[in-house]
Amino acid sequence: MLVYPALLCACASGVSLRVSPEALAELPLENRLTLLDAENDYLAAVDARDAAEDRVLQAVEARGQARQRRHEAEDNLSNARKEKETPDAAEAAVRESEARVELADRRIDSSRAELRVAEAALDLADARFEQARAGEVVSAGLSHSHDVKPEKFQRQVDDLARVRTEREAKAQEVKARTDEAEQQWRAARAELTKLTGGAQGSAWVE
Repeated sequence: MLVYPALLCACASGVSLRVSPEALAELPLENRLTLLDAENDYLAAVDARDAAEDRVLQAVEARGQARQRRHEAEDNLSNARKEKETPDAAEAAVRESEARVELADRRIDSSRAELRVAEAALDLADARFEQARAGEVVSAGLSHSHDVKPEKFQRQVDDLARVRTEREAKAQEVKARTDEAEQQWRAARAELTKLTGGAQGSAWVE
C-alpha cells in the first residue's frame, strides 16, 4: 500500500516541486502500484539518513571517552613526575591520548559530512518519488495532468543529484583528513605499546 501523509516528505527540505494531492487522488490503483519501487527507495533513504544521525551521536560519545582518557593520562604523568618515576611511558600515553582526541574530532567531522550526504540522498530519493508520481499522472491522462510538467520534475532531480555529488566529494575530503589522523594515532599507539610491552595491566594501556 502506498502512503502519502505529509510527514512522509517532511524530512527532506530540498524538494519544492510536488504533484498536487488532487492529481494523486485521481490515480487508478494500477498506477499507484507502479510507484512502489520509488516509494521503497525513499523509505530506504530515510533509514539511511537515520543511521547516519546515529553515527554522529556515537562519534560525539567516543570523543567524550577520548577526552576522559586524555585527562587520566595527564594525571598519571603528573603522578609519575611527583614520584620521581621515569615518565617515558606516561608521556607516550599523553601523546597517544591527544592523538586519540584529534582522531575523535575528525571522526565527528567525517560522520557529519556523511550525514549531509545521506540528507542529500534522501532529498534525491524524494524528488525521484515525485517524478515517478508525475509520470503516472501524465500517463493516466487525468484531469489534472495538464498541470504536471515532467521536464520540471527532471530538472529538480538533476539539481538534487548534483548536490549529492558535491557532498560526496566533500565527504571524501573530510575522510582523507580522518584517515591521516588515524595514522598519527596508530603511530602514537605503537610507541606506547613498545614502551609498555603491550602489558594489559599497565596504567598506560587500555
